[in-house]
Amino acid sequence: MENSEKNELQVVKEFCLEGIQIEWENSPKEYKEDIQMRKTFERLKEVVIDAYNKGQLGVLKSYSKDITESIREYPFWKLKAADKRLTEKTGLGLKFFKVARHKEIKRILKIGKVKTADEYRLLESRVEEVFEENPDTIKYNEEVKKINSILEKITKPFIE
Repeated sequence: MENSEKNELQVVKEFCLEGIQIEWENSPKEYKEDIQMRKTFERLKEVVIDAYNKGQLGVLKSYSKDITESIREYPFWKLKAADKRLTEKTGLGLKFFKVARHKEIKRILKIGKVKTADEYRLLESRVEEVFEENPDTIKYNEEVKKINSILEKITKPFIE
């Protein structure tokens, strides 16, 4: 693994762990008092650390996307505070992951081929995102048509 990949892996791990902490701190009181919920949040941290230890950048990016989407649901003032905290602690704000994700999707669409399971999941999640944004127009969406044509070409499962 190259140094830049190791650095990115470290930063994304820190983003995920900080995001999980922010989620915990902003959870309703009854969640914080629930032992099972506390265990769930602790388990999430363990999963992130495990993915980091295994060098699974795609998995960490997937978690960062989920965390980012969850935090984006906050009221504006909490959203700004969370973004500031993440930026200060990790150097990455909420916008970074959305921009980086779209660049990766554009790259895959340009080459017209999925090479890894992470790329497959990325395209799959983009289709879901478009559907959530506007389910009535998904069948007319050109990006979704292109993604579907790429995914249809896959003939064998990805092994990680």
